[in-house]
Amino acid sequence: LRDAKDAHVIFEAVRRNMLPLITRRLTATEREQLDSGNVFVWEEAEHKQGGLERWTDGRRWSQSRMRGDYLFYEEKIETTPEEKAAKAARRARRTLDPLSYQPAPTRQDRPSKPDGLTKQTYSTHVYTSQSEPRKWHIVAYFSGDDYTHLPVIDDYDFLRSLRVPEGVFTSPRGNPTRVVRADSGHEQARGDLEPESSSSSSSSSTSVVTNSTGSTTSRHSSSGALSLPRLSNVVPIQYLGPSLSSHGSSHSPISPNSSSYVGLTSEDRRALNSFRVVL
Repeated sequence: LRDAKDAHVIFEAVRRNMLPLITRRLTATEREQLDSGNVFVWEEAEHKQGGLERWTDGRRWSQSRMRGDYLFYEEKIETTPEEKAAKAARRARRTLDPLSYQPAPTRQDRPSKPDGLTKQTYSTHVYTSQSEPRKWHIVAYFSGDDYTHLPVIDDYDFLRSLRVPEGVFTSPRGNPTRVVRADSGHEQARGDLEPESSSSSSSSSTSVVTNSTGSTTSRHSSSGALSLPRLSNVVPIQYLGPSLSSHGSSHSPISPNSSSYVGLTSEDRRALNSFRVVL
């Protein structure tokens, strides 16, 4: 899944009943079988109405990071037995003595799972003949080892020829300008329809599209530049936040002792005095 356009094609195939819509939780067996290349579309609805309120796959994930049209999560290592025991003990103490002071556990940034997956998500409102729009989500999984080999929308005849009608799918976040982070951590803007990331199709019995097992030539980027593996393999962690410079160069802060410092002129001082507040 390279951009919002790819997601909308999948949504349209689901809307036309060409691909299934997931309306239940994954079973334990299906969770264990999650693999790189799986794609799911599910509908958000209130639990009392028999729908899904959230997507659960039984895995631990990092906090979300937005890249282009999608949110990405990296799989983290599982909770250790010692951590589970400590959590159970804290819960028991709160139950026995709710008024006692319980120090909050310190939150630690868990390391990424070495052979873990990356989860890619996108949401949309679906406008049909119903009065209220429906909310659909797409969830795709891929790994850093095979993301360049996964098939894309263009590799499936029934998806490549699908036309998405205007006004049916609207992203809650809109369509912001896409940002690409290269290996050096620099940022550059891209057009909305230029591919940035690769993802998948699905092999699970309840998944949306089945992976191609043969040799498939994937077209992940028209420029042949950046495709999307695991985020930690592409960008050092210090670069995953907003860049302070569009050129990626480091600038030391300017201090009053710097040789480039220029003192205030008399006109500057008069301007500052005009804003002085007397308490």
